[in-house]
Amino acid sequence: MRNITTQIKIDAGFYIKMLFIIFFVAFAAGIFSVYVSTPTVTGSIEQMLEDIPNPEQMTTLEQLLLIFSNNATKAFGAMFFGIVFGIIPVIFILFNGYVIGVIAGVFLSTHATIKILATGLLPHGIFEIPAVVFAAAYGIFLGEMFLKYLRNKTRFKPSLKRALSVYFTVVIPLLAVAALVEVFITFPLLKMLAQ
Repeated sequence: MRNITTQIKIDAGFYIKMLFIIFFVAFAAGIFSVYVSTPTVTGSIEQMLEDIPNPEQMTTLEQLLLIFSNNATKAFGAMFFGIVFGIIPVIFILFNGYVIGVIAGVFLSTHATIKILATGLLPHGIFEIPAVVFAAAYGIFLGEMFLKYLRNKTRFKPSLKRALSVYFTVVIPLLAVAALVEVFITFPLLKMLAQ
């Protein structure tokens, strides 16, 4: 039986590379869009951010549960709905990369330093971004396998089992670590830099 790393490379290695490229291109496009149409983009992002609960008004446990459950649910959705020809996972990564890029662009355009931006994104992002990319990559994989199933009547269940295995043994742990880092490292560091 193959180990999980080898299995991921075989099942979704190409898709993982492709989605990382898509994410960073969308991220760069998000930053660029801020400088092209700042008032429009900034306004829409500010409206979206207003709907996000203020972490300072929540307990530590509530912060952890909110961040983890939100990311885990979205990652699972990106994977599961990939069955529809792998379209949803690509849109999911494009949208997330673009939105994060816009937020980064807004921060930079309001004179936030690269140091503050990196502090707000990198500590938890190095766990969270790979997690959602892995989930989305397996979404495309499921779309490919489901299409093969429809065409050739090949078995789909083993592919679904492998995708769920990666979700629970790789994606969920990465998202759990990301939530812990965001609450206990990212937030305190940002508060310290803001003083």
